[in-house]
Amino acid sequence: MLAIIAVFLSVGVAYAEKRVLPIDEFSLLPILSEGRVMPMDSFARHSLYMLSGQEKFDGESAVAWVADTIFNPSEAVNDKVFILPLKDRRVLGLDMQGDGAYSFAQISIALSSTIARFQEIIQKQAEEKDLGEDEKILIKWHNSARYYAQLLRAMSFALPLGLDVPENLRARGAPQRFETFADAQRFTRDIDDMMGQLIAEKGADWDNYTQEDRKLGTLAFQVNALREGGQGENLFKVIPDIWSKSGNWVSPWQIYTAGAGAPQTSSLLIAWQNLAKAYSSENHKLWSDTLLEMQKDLEELGYQNYDAERLQVEKLYNLLQPIKLVLGLFLLSFLAIIGYYSFANIALLRASQTFFSGGLGILGFALLARIYVQARAPVGTLYESLLFVAFAGGVFALMLYSYRRDLSILAAGIFISLFLSGLSFPVSDGPQTMTVLEAVLNTQFWLMTHVICITIGYGWCLLAAAIAHERLFTFSFKDKVNTKTLPPLGRALKLTLVTALLFTAIGTALGGIWADQSWGRFWGWDPKENGALLIVLWIIWLLHGRLSGHINRLFMLAGTAVLSIIVALAWFGVNLLNVGLHSYGFTSGLAGGLFAFIFIELCIITTFVIKILRA
Repeated sequence: MLAIIAVFLSVGVAYAEKRVLPIDEFSLLPILSEGRVMPMDSFARHSLYMLSGQEKFDGESAVAWVADTIFNPSEAVNDKVFILPLKDRRVLGLDMQGDGAYSFAQISIALSSTIARFQEIIQKQAEEKDLGEDEKILIKWHNSARYYAQLLRAMSFALPLGLDVPENLRARGAPQRFETFADAQRFTRDIDDMMGQLIAEKGADWDNYTQEDRKLGTLAFQVNALREGGQGENLFKVIPDIWSKSGNWVSPWQIYTAGAGAPQTSSLLIAWQNLAKAYSSENHKLWSDTLLEMQKDLEELGYQNYDAERLQVEKLYNLLQPIKLVLGLFLLSFLAIIGYYSFANIALLRASQTFFSGGLGILGFALLARIYVQARAPVGTLYESLLFVAFAGGVFALMLYSYRRDLSILAAGIFISLFLSGLSFPVSDGPQTMTVLEAVLNTQFWLMTHVICITIGYGWCLLAAAIAHERLFTFSFKDKVNTKTLPPLGRALKLTLVTALLFTAIGTALGGIWADQSWGRFWGWDPKENGALLIVLWIIWLLHGRLSGHINRLFMLAGTAVLSIIVALAWFGVNLLNVGLHSYGFTSGLAGGLFAFIFIELCIITTFVIKILRA
């Protein structure tokens, strides 16, 4: 990494200030990352968040930061883009004072002293041994530094070199100066041959070289250093590989070092060179014209996984950040319904309904946008399932409320949607939430049947649990309400439970069929399916116990309230087993939050039950 810094500093690609160029069209350029083609805007947001935990750098957008990093690397090595918490700084031996912001140059020096330890950790990881917290931190920052190094050299082939060409190389057809590596590329064999002859004749002593010889030596060093660095550059995949049947893309450096290009995509490679030239000279016209030409070339190429409209929708989704707006509306709705419970002001009830309906509408459009961009059902990850259940539970609550006019149903739906949409933020772990599923999971039919059924069942279960909570709360503060005088549970609660049973039972059975078709064992279910079976068994026990008279109204209510814990165990708890094929089968930092939720829920439900029993 220190060698990378030295190369970029020696190239002399430095601009006095940040470039001020229109970035909108640049943000729509496609790039293959995380297994899918996304707009540069999404790639930039993900990259910046991974390095710094921030969505902006130095007041500028993530995509502007990426542009400056790839087109101006000699300045970018000094940008303090790495944000390290105190514990991470201690592990790397960095200064514990200050704001924890470090440049690539600074963090590379710290990491260079840990290379031996890092190699031992990698060997330990290869042997599938458990890693300590400090070891995981060291791996994280070595990987982050390597990622940033690839960004720095992504466009180094097109950045200004300004190297004088010796006369004997000009005699072979070379120009007087190589402005970029791309200019020198077709003469690299000549440079290597001439340098080999020079060393054979005069040795490696610099003092023996003439001025022309030194020009050749300097040229050979810088060209070879850039080429060697570029050989490992496979991050910045912005050019379609038309020979690939799987929709692969390649980086410009892969074209130069591995011959991965094609005549049909040569115009795109030239266009990226022009973008670098326009950025360095701050040529607005060349910049804008090149971006327009690139979009035309991509559309004419008609590559299998390039869709300009999907990229535009994803960029708009990133810009609007609809889930934050949804969360705000759900919060306003919840506060309004609490106000109505407190003051019985009809205006607050209407406001609550309006905010709630608006939030659900925006959430519905957000889910549709995700379906369009990813071309699959929006339930493939834990984050997506939280949003879908928040939407489904809210819609079910509105439907039941319009039919029964029971305020507890509306309040329950608002709380569920607020809680789940809020929970989606810590689960998302950054702005990049549109991920590619594992092959066995990325099956449209089963995502549309099994997973949708299960998540709809989660929605009905949580709605039933929330209604039960509301009624336990209400009954515990009413005079003369005890186990003997407890009012009937109501048709709405029973209907919600039966519907939850229907969807979870069908969804669980479909999961078994999927398992049989995928790996030949109907009962060889993933823990998620066994978790869903817990819900089915719990609801069956409640309904049968109530019908047979073994469970009274109070404990039926309490058991329904406990359904929230059963769902949490099925939805999140099985993740702690660290086995399974679901893409969200491994969730770090989950145990503490889950156990806290279970403890709080048990305390709340027990308190309500004891209060009613003592009435």
